[in-house]
Amino acid sequence: IDLNSNADEIQFISTNAVMSKDMPHARHNCPVHYFEKGICTTYRPHHIVYPNDTIRTNAKYCDNCYCYVCDVPVSQCQQWAIPNGASTTASKTAGNEQNNDSEKHHCLASDDYRDEKWKRARQLRQNPFGR
Repeated sequence: IDLNSNADEIQFISTNAVMSKDMPHARHNCPVHYFEKGICTTYRPHHIVYPNDTIRTNAKYCDNCYCYVCDVPVSQCQQWAIPNGASTTASKTAGNEQNNDSEKHHCLASDDYRDEKWKRARQLRQNPFGR
């Protein structure tokens, strides 16, 4: 770090502080709105199921939330959630509504190690040609 520099930019390298609601953050790290992770199924490893209530919960965001996949403010994400948080292709599974189109809902995206699809989607959006 060059302390003599006249640069107006500050770069955080790391911190142990709790995420501030006043700083930009990925939606899954939002200190204002709770983020619900999907349910990992036992019959298919690394297959995550998202009940419709999870979509409605995770669709909420503050002014500083960013989409994990698009890396834009949530208000600008074209695939944040289906209007009103309702799924058009929900199915009944053991009496619980489950969402089969979770890839369409970026509000569910996180860096959760159990679900690699979001990391792949983020990488593909940042580098569409895979280079």
